[in-house]
Amino acid sequence: MARTFNGTSSDHVDYTTYTSINDLTTMSVSVWYLRTGAGGGGLGRIIEKDGANKGWLVFTESDGSGNLSFEFDRYTTPGNWNWDRHADGSWGHLLIVYDGSTAGTTPTVYRNGTSIAVSTFQASAGTLQSDAAANIVVGNRTNLARCWAGDLCEVAVWNVLLNANHALALALGETPRRCSPDGLVFYSPTFGIGSNEANLVGLNDGAVSGTVRANHAPTTTFTMKAFSFPLNIADQYTLMPQIQM
Repeated sequence: MARTFNGTSSDHVDYTTYTSINDLTTMSVSVWYLRTGAGGGGLGRIIEKDGANKGWLVFTESDGSGNLSFEFDRYTTPGNWNWDRHADGSWGHLLIVYDGSTAGTTPTVYRNGTSIAVSTFQASAGTLQSDAAANIVVGNRTNLARCWAGDLCEVAVWNVLLNANHALALALGETPRRCSPDGLVFYSPTFGIGSNEANLVGLNDGAVSGTVRANHAPTTTFTMKAFSFPLNIADQYTLMPQIQM
């Protein structure tokens, strides 16, 4: 399942932070999203960990184009990049892969499994700051003024750089738990049920406010044969009916 965020209210899911998600420099962020508008303040958030502007976030671009952006605020001069979004009103998959261990680098962005052009609004520079005080917020920002407009599900973060094979697998419906599982530090399937959302690899589930259940993104059956990255064997047995061998 998934969750709908109405773009104008305090809808959000808040996950208390923990050590393995803090102060990432090498990272990958994956999400299925359906966008219906620009969201709160024209800057609707998909996900952020950005208290006091010292973390990172994925959001709707502020120039009115409706395109999406990734901002890495851990440097004293933040980096900000944008790219063309998937068409509004339909589900798309997004994977952002970023090595921020050195200032001035540019993320690689995959839309529906394909690498796309990324524009630099501002290159990162300066020294790194800690984001350890910031929670993970899905569908809004910490002060609840940037509500996402649309649906979100399968939100995941890794502390490693995923590759093109991972991007295609995720876009075909593979679970994040079988894409570089040792590097997975946050994964919320976003079931859309109850007052909490599970974080399947972290210590803390997310507290839900306002947002309601939606239908899951439609995905294509995943074929294992084309890929060689590590798989979690326990998950392989659990999900075997969904896999073409």
